[in-house]
Amino acid sequence: MIYLLLPAYNEAPEIAPLFASIDRELADFNERIEIVLVDDASTDGTGKLARETPCKAAVRVLSHQDNQGLGGALLTGFKAIVACSPASNDVIVAMDTDNTHSPGYIPALVEKLRREQLDLVVASRYAPGGREIGVSALRRLLSRSASVFYRWLYRTPGISDYTCGYRAYRAGAIQKALEHYGDGFVEEKGFPSTGEIFLKVRALGGRLGEIPFALHYENKHTASKMPKLKTILSTFRILLKHRRGYREAAGDQRS
Repeated sequence: MIYLLLPAYNEAPEIAPLFASIDRELADFNERIEIVLVDDASTDGTGKLARETPCKAAVRVLSHQDNQGLGGALLTGFKAIVACSPASNDVIVAMDTDNTHSPGYIPALVEKLRREQLDLVVASRYAPGGREIGVSALRRLLSRSASVFYRWLYRTPGISDYTCGYRAYRAGAIQKALEHYGDGFVEEKGFPSTGEIFLKVRALGGRLGEIPFALHYENKHTASKMPKLKTILSTFRILLKHRRGYREAAGDQRS
């Protein structure tokens, strides 16, 4: 079973194209799929459209009354999926809802996760063959700078992209993390929550890998929700906050 976790805030124009892309790209993917879309208090009818737009996959919409940010939406989705008692080797694929992440990478993410018995596989912009298309110079600089600091402090063999939100998780690894951390599994509400999730799965002994991925930012038709200064400050806070716990739980694997 594949759970496709879609955090969404004011993404109404993207829902129909995304669902059509999921149907098209996964037409020959021999897996049962359930879309779990978390409507993070959208004001443009995102949740309603997700419920009404045709899709071959089953669609479940969870709604926040108040905006909780990317981290809050991911936590809600993780908890809802784990509450369904998925098999340990079921897969949760988290991806953006703005059509910058092609569903065509899902089979490769799932295949690598299962073949190598991993707990988390990142769709990496920085792995050989990965690319960023349509991304502004400033945004590219911020993303690459964050990656440099993560590699410096938390170097992990085989990982070059620590913050991309397009990932496949083994359901059992997420269940383990929720049992260990509870609601504290995702404390950061903004975009840096992806780095926090990475560090916490890693600290619990998670086995990690990545595949190359092309980010198509030119396909995004809604406004960016990323506050740049706040994201920078939150990223550094996470890097420093988790350094001690990372050393104690996982050991320093820097070489």
